[in-house]
Amino acid sequence: MNHKQPAAPIGRIVIVGGGASGALVATQLARRATAPLDVTIVEPRPRLARGLAYSTEDPRHLVNVPARGMSALPDVADHFTRWARCPGVAFATRERYGDYLEAVMRVYNLHGRRDNKYKARIKILVHEIGLEAFRAEVEAEYARHPQQTTVVEERELARITRYFAGPALTPQSPFNPGFEQAKRGNPDFARWARNNLAPHRVNGYAIVNVSLKPEGGIPGDATGDQMRVLAYLAERYGHDELRVSHAQNIVLPHVKLDDVFALWQALAAADLATPNLGLVGDIIACPGLDYCALATARSIPVAQAISRKLFAQRSSLGETVGILLVVAGVAVLLLAA
Repeated sequence: MNHKQPAAPIGRIVIVGGGASGALVATQLARRATAPLDVTIVEPRPRLARGLAYSTEDPRHLVNVPARGMSALPDVADHFTRWARCPGVAFATRERYGDYLEAVMRVYNLHGRRDNKYKARIKILVHEIGLEAFRAEVEAEYARHPQQTTVVEERELARITRYFAGPALTPQSPFNPGFEQAKRGNPDFARWARNNLAPHRVNGYAIVNVSLKPEGGIPGDATGDQMRVLAYLAERYGHDELRVSHAQNIVLPHVKLDDVFALWQALAAADLATPNLGLVGDIIACPGLDYCALATARSIPVAQAISRKLFAQRSSLGETVGILLVVAGVAVLLLAA
């Protein structure tokens, strides 16, 4: 897709990937340009704004946020739920949300402001033409562009599967005497193993979760020295693989039970052996005002203060499971499992 001004372009930007993020970036660039600009999106799929995430036609593939949090209009929270005619607590299919996102983008592209960059916002368009008129335009645009089928998704999923093929692991005995003896002889190791290890699909291995949530620390933060330690441990014990989890922790997905105790000792020496994975102290925090221009509050100090309080009550609330604490720059959420 090209967006060209009448005059010869003085700049050119190429965006590789025309999914939701790429298409929205292109739209912003085209709307905000103060001089002729050529914006090109490189996208193999026949439709923009969907990408892999919203191209699926499988009804089992759901958006991982309730419908009430998926509105494209920040100031009209129920826009998506009313468009999709679904309750706010429902999880819409990814295909349905892709239909919605594509329709909203098309309406804005047709009617959005180009004359004033400070008014180049969907909310400005909604204010000018009215919410009901905007909703009617979205409905009409969706009706003009019915759903299409594509075979790209299956090929892409196969490619991703090949890329993330795991290492060749030799199954071991599911019972490891050395590992069990280490737990009996070291209560701290036993507690860490209970909280921070997850079962592996191959006998004799474990998934090691490294918590980046020490007492009073910045959730998800690690020093340069700690990162070097993690890289070394992944090379020595984890088949050269590290993963960063959505919960701001580190995962070594393939560790032999024979090596877990030695790995824990190295983590403890680097202050990386906090045994709180899945507990209420496993806090997720956004950067807040310290780093994020969209935030309205400093979330990091709040998370640190809560962490210190929870560690002080380790014997009671600090060991609580089934509660996820999320500290954001605009809200603090307490979610019970």
